[in-house]
Amino acid sequence: MISLNKINFIFTKLIIPRHTLSIEETGRRKLFTFFLFLMILGLFVFGTSHFNKGLYKNGILNYSLVVILTLFVILVRYLKNAVLIYRITTALFAAVLFYWVRTGGAQGYSSLWSFLFPLFSFFLLGKKEGFILSVTFLFTIIFLFINPFSLLSGYTYLPQFIYRHIFLFTMILLFTYNYESVREKYKSAMEAEISLKEQTEIELRRHRDHLEETIAERTAEIEKSREQLAESQKLEALGTLVGGLAHDFNNFLAGIIGSIDIVSTALKKEKLDNKEYIEKYLNIGIESTKRSAGLINQLLILSKKHEVKLSPLDIRNSLNHIYELCRNSFPKSIEILMHTEKNPLVIRGDMVQIEQVLLNLCINASHAMTIMRREGEKHGGTLTLTAGRVNSDYIMKENYPEETGMVDHWIRIKISDTGVGFDNDIKQRIFEPFFSTKAKIDGTGLGLSISYNIVKKHGGIINVYSEPGSGSCFSVYFPVYSSHVQLSPEKETSETIKGSGTILIIDDEAVILEIAGGFLRECGYEVITAEGPDRGIEIYSSESPRISAVLIDLSMPGKSGIEVFRELKKINGSVKAVLSSGMLDDETKEEAFRMGIKYTADKPYSAYELSMIIKTVIEDT
Repeated sequence: MISLNKINFIFTKLIIPRHTLSIEETGRRKLFTFFLFLMILGLFVFGTSHFNKGLYKNGILNYSLVVILTLFVILVRYLKNAVLIYRITTALFAAVLFYWVRTGGAQGYSSLWSFLFPLFSFFLLGKKEGFILSVTFLFTIIFLFINPFSLLSGYTYLPQFIYRHIFLFTMILLFTYNYESVREKYKSAMEAEISLKEQTEIELRRHRDHLEETIAERTAEIEKSREQLAESQKLEALGTLVGGLAHDFNNFLAGIIGSIDIVSTALKKEKLDNKEYIEKYLNIGIESTKRSAGLINQLLILSKKHEVKLSPLDIRNSLNHIYELCRNSFPKSIEILMHTEKNPLVIRGDMVQIEQVLLNLCINASHAMTIMRREGEKHGGTLTLTAGRVNSDYIMKENYPEETGMVDHWIRIKISDTGVGFDNDIKQRIFEPFFSTKAKIDGTGLGLSISYNIVKKHGGIINVYSEPGSGSCFSVYFPVYSSHVQLSPEKETSETIKGSGTILIIDDEAVILEIAGGFLRECGYEVITAEGPDRGIEIYSSESPRISAVLIDLSMPGKSGIEVFRELKKINGSVKAVLSSGMLDDETKEEAFRMGIKYTADKPYSAYELSMIIKTVIEDT
């Protein structure tokens, strides 16, 4: 036995259209097709009955309607919009009902089928069109019932039947209209609710997607912060390591420089045939040790333990250093050009830091012309260094009002390359710490950030212009040093400053005691050395009346140089002292100055530097 669900499934498969329709339209077509099946069945029975009775004309009409309605059943399955079929079917149904009412079949009872017309028309065509058709049909059957002047031949209905029929038809019409109004109202409300729900879902999806994007961005930021923190910790660890090594390394360099200085001084007193030959290599030794000291200072900059020493310097000398370094170390595919003014270009700055800025910019330029090029592109290009005087123009005043408001005359160093260049988005971030366009193994993203901070500390400006594929140009501006200072090309006097008096040297390094003592003896001083802080305090306690000044090392086992000075001050409140160290930071100097130590000596120092400091301390009243 076939279940109702099975019949419904088969029926649905046969009549449901192949187009995707709304639930309401799907239900409408199912009921429409079911109604057509009933009409086809009824018309077929009536047609057969008419043929049996010999009413061939009526039978053919009924069979024709059966064929037409069957075509409608087929067509409605394939049409996306079936409104035309609905209207034709409604018209045919009205015509059949009109015929049945006029002929009064089954003794007038066939006219009762007309009560289905409002339901049928409203269901298929909606409230507005269904109401118009139903009212039109109502007036049509009223005309048939009354039949004024006997215009149409047909069945004659009793007045009581006519009144009841019209009343009932009107009630069904009004009921259907009211029902359809309520249905459309609820349909609109439901559609609005569905639309609101869909809109809410869309909004929720949008917020979810935005939340996912935000989470991804925050995750990336956290990861970046972790990487930056790791890099910072590495730098901090490196700074701690450098700070520890710098003191010992500078002590070693002090011994080397001091020994060479003493040998050079002794050599001047001798008459040798190959004196110039010996002096040549002694000068090479001195220059190498000074460059080693400069390397330590660069590491101390990285560890933030280097004090900025601002002094007049000719930028041409620094450019010459950088030019030689680049020429000897950069790939041969890079052509290096340099143009500077003939007159001195004097600024007030720290030579180590200034040269670090210039070197960083040159290295970046070299990378832009080599390792940053795409695979297959030819490596190489032109690196151009230029330096000269410029005045503040309206462009500088507009872009850098704070700096140009106080300075009108500048020394400008331009470092340009013909490398890969970069766009404006990268330009906005180029000075951020840890930002780099290079591969991770080729850069830390700190070079330009450090350079920017150095330039700012010198009261300068750094400007960049770049075009992708064409290269970049970095322009660094430093205020012109206005004091009339005569600078020799790069020579430092080797003549020590003579003096007299007794100097106590307190240090834990025997080499430093020997070298510093040798310097000062050559300058005419009597020297007392004390190895270690306790021995120094002991000697000063017994010899303080004849000691003119004390040279104290900062870092010694047991007591620091400042603690030693505090003990010496208890012995003699007016003690004169110089604090010496291979690594003196600003905080230590400030503490020493508060204690009463006015002068410091950075290791490694030369005989000239130490003699000048000691002479200044002794003569300071």
